[in-house]
Amino acid sequence: MATTPKRVLIVDDDHDFRAVLSKRLSNEGYEVLESEDGSDCLIKAAVLRPHLILLDLFLPMEDGAVVCKTLKEHSATSSIPVIIITASPFEVKIDECRKNGARDYLIKGEVSGSEICERVREIIQEYVCQSQESSEEANAVTRAI
Repeated sequence: MATTPKRVLIVDDDHDFRAVLSKRLSNEGYEVLESEDGSDCLIKAAVLRPHLILLDLFLPMEDGAVVCKTLKEHSATSSIPVIIITASPFEVKIDECRKNGARDYLIKGEVSGSEICERVREIIQEYVCQSQESSEEANAVTRAI
């Protein structure tokens, strides 16, 4: 029985970066979704429910920190893990994103494609396990009723 590929949403206004990372993640077996701005990210996240979001801090129209906060405030997207991936390691912004629910942050140019894929795999694995545990708890409650 084949498993459904896990979905990763890459949110970055740099087309070349998205293309390279998308190809890398696709080669690893992920279904990759792309977005170039925060508004599109929020829509795709709510509708397509990715298993993980790779989010740039500096986006057109909406700041990545604001997008992260918005994702975590809405029930449809609050459980989706977010990894901040940025070229600018501004500690204040990174701290803001962590306070708003980001799971991790990676600095472009300081991590390899392999390291990004490994982190994505680890966090998605945790997310899937948590989702399964929540489903099992809900089923147990339903059976008890």
